[in-house]
Amino acid sequence: MAPEHQDDRPVGTEAVFDLADFRLESGQTLARLRIAHVVYGRMNAARDNVILIMPGTSNTRLSVYESIGPGRAFDTDRFCVVSSDAIGGGASTQPGDGLGAAFPEYGIRDMVRAQVALVRDGLGLGATPLAALAGASMGAFQALEWAIHHPATLRAAILQVPAVRAGQVIRQTTRRMREMIELDPKWQGGRYTEQPLDGLRVTPSQRAETERHAEQAAAAVTAPARARLKSAGLTVHLHAPLASDPAVAIAAAARKHHAREIVMGTRGMTAVGNLALGSIAYKVIHLAHQAVTLVPRPRKGSKVRLPASRGALRVLLAVDGSAHAARATAYVCALQEAGVPLEVHLLNVQPRVVSGNVRRFISQAEINAYFLK
Repeated sequence: MAPEHQDDRPVGTEAVFDLADFRLESGQTLARLRIAHVVYGRMNAARDNVILIMPGTSNTRLSVYESIGPGRAFDTDRFCVVSSDAIGGGASTQPGDGLGAAFPEYGIRDMVRAQVALVRDGLGLGATPLAALAGASMGAFQALEWAIHHPATLRAAILQVPAVRAGQVIRQTTRRMREMIELDPKWQGGRYTEQPLDGLRVTPSQRAETERHAEQAAAAVTAPARARLKSAGLTVHLHAPLASDPAVAIAAAARKHHAREIVMGTRGMTAVGNLALGSIAYKVIHLAHQAVTLVPRPRKGSKVRLPASRGALRVLLAVDGSAHAARATAYVCALQEAGVPLEVHLLNVQPRVVSGNVRRFISQAEINAYFLK
């Protein structure tokens, strides 16, 4: 439903706050740091109605415009809403200004220190705390860092998808993306004059190589499940689709192979509402047109409930090498042992390499050593 004040959208006032000789945590200094921001609504006399919104990784000060205005999430009838650009993005100081790869290293704390200065000196709040600090993703990282180190400067924090540190997945993804870009000769060690895009392009031979390695990886991950299923007398059809969203891939595979039932492991119900089943299982339930059987962690004294047999049952068993998947495999074996005629399609979704020239594939042992150290 659209807000009541659809035609009363505020016109933002663009501004830039400059900081001279801004010292970063790396020890390097930016002679001039500019923080671009846009102001919606009016500050009251007490200057205590200001909300600062900080951007996510790929967002800018303008990305939240649809949420700002009378009657909207950031209500300009009540608040003065300031949306800013972080260091390195939007119209704030960034490598694209000319320094390129020579731009100093910076992090979340540097972004926060600059924003604190913006609020205190640029907006003139001084010691008056913000009414609220808001951000999604990287914006939430900044807001969390701010709340920890400058708690007296805000009354509330709105954190959307926060985290205390970047996870290994995003670190590895970012590292691989950079390596792909660096493959292009135009990169020139970061001193490029035209966009280095060749490293991001995939040739048919590279795609075939990626798919071959995905199949090998899936065979290794599913080896215990396949051995157990075969020992139960089952014939197994292995599928290893490349996909960025496992839930979508599972639902698509069930349709493609005409499965009557999807079997997955899950950690079981908790008190976390929609997240109780795990995000993948929860999403599969809503995407799939087939029955979905979720095999939770067994409770003491619990027994497997077997479905009434109505002819051969074509099952899509989704596994990922986890203990949850092992329980799902055991359930399918129990069906076989109970005399339910089965046709098993074993699915292991392999993460898609978005694009690029693959230098080498990392073994599971290397991944475990890196993640668990």
